[in-house]
This record gives sequence, structure tokens and C-alpha cells, in this order.
Amino acid sequence: MVSIVVPVHDPDPSHLSALATSVRRQSHQAWELIFVDAGSRRPDVLRMLDQLAGSDERVILLARPEASPDSRPGGISDTSNRGAAGARGEVLLFVDHDDELGDEALGHLAWAFQRDPAVDLAYTDEDQITPWGRSVAPVFKPGPSPWLALGFNYVTHAMAVRRSLFEQLDGLRSSFDGAQDHDLLLRAFEHARSVVHLPLVGYHWRRTRGSVASSTTAKPWAFEAGRRAVEDACRRRHLPVVAVKAAHPPGVWQLEWAPPAQPRTVQVVLHGDPAGRPRWRSLLGRAGDLVDVLSVDEGRWPREPAEAAVLVVDAALLPARSVLRELLAWSALPGVLVTAAVGQLAGRHLHLGYGIDRDGLALPIEPGLPTRAVGPGLLGAAPREVAVSGDQLLVAHECLAPYLQRLAGQPVRRHDVLCLALAAAAEGAPAVHIPHLGARLGGRHGGQGHPVLLDASVLWPTLMKSLPETLWRGAVDVFCPRHELLTDLGLPAPVETLAGQLGSASSWASQTTV
Repeated sequence: MVSIVVPVHDPDPSHLSALATSVRRQSHQAWELIFVDAGSRRPDVLRMLDQLAGSDERVILLARPEASPDSRPGGISDTSNRGAAGARGEVLLFVDHDDELGDEALGHLAWAFQRDPAVDLAYTDEDQITPWGRSVAPVFKPGPSPWLALGFNYVTHAMAVRRSLFEQLDGLRSSFDGAQDHDLLLRAFEHARSVVHLPLVGYHWRRTRGSVASSTTAKPWAFEAGRRAVEDACRRRHLPVVAVKAAHPPGVWQLEWAPPAQPRTVQVVLHGDPAGRPRWRSLLGRAGDLVDVLSVDEGRWPREPAEAAVLVVDAALLPARSVLRELLAWSALPGVLVTAAVGQLAGRHLHLGYGIDRDGLALPIEPGLPTRAVGPGLLGAAPREVAVSGDQLLVAHECLAPYLQRLAGQPVRRHDVLCLALAAAAEGAPAVHIPHLGARLGGRHGGQGHPVLLDASVLWPTLMKSLPETLWRGAVDVFCPRHELLTDLGLPAPVETLAGQLGSASSWASQTTV
């Protein structure tokens, strides 16, 4: 059973009715719809709640216990917790009072929890409903991405949680009202046994006056609550973060890391534009508090790889000390073996990492996407895990030295750089792609948006044997989003989209990606 918990405070009655209708039309019928009144005063709303509760025994109305003409509305967290406390279902699904469920959403969510008892959190894709009833702005989300969740609440709706985990976490916290779902997501990632993404539009977020769906500046207090939720998560996880700062668009956060206690020992590999290499050597020579440069190799991998991190630099990029500092800070975190940044051109991302298939074809994710795009473009708003990244600037952990031994003395080629990043996934730690650093790198680049054949690398046969099966399972989004569907939906195509290079959108969508 799925218990749908809906806090209610004076919405348009027709929206309440539409929500109930979207629940009744689901094929999955093991549900209860719990409306929790948070102090509604409109007579038409109260009549609609009574009407809905009397229309189906599975529709439950919880009145506000302290209801009186002078009492104040309860907060959304307290109201939602009251609904969850009265729920009978094993799965809790929180829905806003003016939104709707997508077709078959309950069946897919229920089946996700049923088929795998370890699943504690599941979420779907979503879109928005305009005031005139059109579905617009679909958001296709990546798979579970704890790092991306520190940048912003990329899950939002619909998010379902196993009731046992919700109770273990003591429910929603009223101190984070406005971002209570983001706070729950961050805490759930820390305790859930398994988190799954269901690739279907399971939620329709209605654009109403004063909602964030209509304007990202509608609720500044909610964004501040989100910032505090991220700050609290960093504190719980003992991350060396000194500040959580606002980025673009509103609701996206950037972590400011504490300076390193001591310089990182690195072997530097400079490749690409020979004219740019002196600039990078100059920067590295002045970065003594950041790096202790063990060696600098020009256009070739180190002939004698040492037990040190490897900094791989495309010399076409503009040297930036701040980028180097942040990359090194990320690479020092537990469980992070590779960090990567990719330069930008004319306000557009070169790519947001790569999707790969078993044949070794690496497809850039959303090449040419505007850096200030919202919706699907939010994937480029914050650091996130990807299977492959780093063909522009990359820091690799010392434990990847066995892979470097295979490359020793060979010319630096793009497919080898990407395979080095993929080696981190083979070790159980996908690369962290940090897109917001690209604006500081700039530079001149060729091959934007082009596929890369990873099987041309000497590392590929070894990687194929060592990559975990979970990397391929699901075929759509273990590490990468269903970016290929953007073209199918008729949305504005990115610059140099791969659809034209590799065939029709339908054949592209049929490829196995992770």
C-alpha cells in the first residue's frame, strides 16, 4: 500500500479535486489518500475536503486538532508528519495540495519497493502544468547522486520513502520548512539501503501564483532553508566545508572548501596546445601551497608513474589557481578517486560528462547546453557523479597507479584520459564532474560534442573485466541521465547534438547507456 500524504492549506478546490482524480485513475489500487488540514479557512475548500472524504473510504481527512477561528496554520513538516503518523501504508508519498500524479506512477513506485526489499527511497521524473492545463518543462533526472543532492534538490517530486526509514529519521524537520523535502533527501541518502530512480514522468507540478514552479524567486525563505539543510548535511558528514554559497539559479548551492593542510604531491601531464604549456608550468611553479610537483611530462604519460596523484591538463585551457584548488579539495575527499572540470565556450557547456555502452562508445552528455539553462540544464549546475569525464582537466587518485603503468611513456590521447576516469568506476567510485569550474577555464577546444571510442585504449579490455555489473544494469541512468530523450520531445537541441551524427533520435535512444 502507498499512503499519499497531502498537507492542505486553502488551495483552489478544483486543484484538490484534480489531485484526487489523478489518484483514482491509477491502475494500482492499493492506496490511501490522506488530506491533512493545516488550518484551511475557505468554506469551499472545507466543503471539497468533506466531499472527497465521503466519496471513497480510502480518502481520509485529518482535521487540525487545535482548530479554532484564531489559531495559526501548522507548518508543512508538522502537518506532513501528522499525516504520516496516521498512515497504514508501507510506502509514504508526499504530494502538494495543488499538484497531480502522473499516469501509472503508483504502480511503478509500489513495484520498485516490492521487487527489492532493500529499496528505501524511490523517485520519478516530473514536469509542470501550466494554468491552461498543458504539461511543459519535463525534467529527466539522473540516478542516485548524493553529490548532486548537495548542490540542489534535484529529486523534488515524486519522492516516495519506506515508512520504516521515515520513522528512523524521525520524519520531516520543521526547522527546515520550505526545504523539508531536500533535508529529508539528504538524510535519506545517508541511511537508505538502496535508492532507485524510475524513468517516467510520475508527477505534474502545477504552476500557480507564488509557487517556485512559476518563479524561482517566489520563496526566498525556502531557498535559505535549503542552504541550511546542505550546511547541516556537510556538518553531519564531517566534510571540510567552510561555507555554503548561493550559485545560479536560485536554490543551487556551491561548497567552499577549507584550504588543504599540506600541498598535494602530483605528477603533471601537459598535453594539447604547446603554446599554452608555459602558462601552466608558471602557475604550477607558483602553487607551492597547493601542489608539490613531482614531475612534468610534455604530451606523454609519466614513464615512471609514482605513488602520487596525476594532474592531466589540456594546455588549451586558461590557467586558474582557483580551479586547481577546488579540484584538489574534491580529490582529497574519502571515496573520490577522480575529479574533473571541462572548459566552456561562449556560455555553453562542452559536455556534462559521458554516457558509455558496452562497445566502448562514449557519448557526451548534452554538449552545447547553455550554462544558465534551467530544467534539464540543472544537471550542469552542481558537481555530480558520472561514469566518464575529464578530457580537459583531471586529477586522478594515487590508487589508480596500476592503470598508469599500462600507459607509461605513451602519447596522451583522449580515449586514454577518459578510460583513466572510468577506472575510478571500476574501483567503485565514479568520477566527480564539476561543471561550474568551466567558466574560469575557458580556452580553445576542438571536438566539442564528438563521440569517443574507448575501445581504442589499451586500458579498455582490462576495464571491461573489472567494471561492476551495476554499471550497466538498468541501461539508462546509473550514472547519467536520459539526456537522449530531450530531442524526442522536441525541446531546443543543443549545439552540435549527437542525434545528427549518430542517426535518428529513436536509434540513439535505443542504445545502452549508463
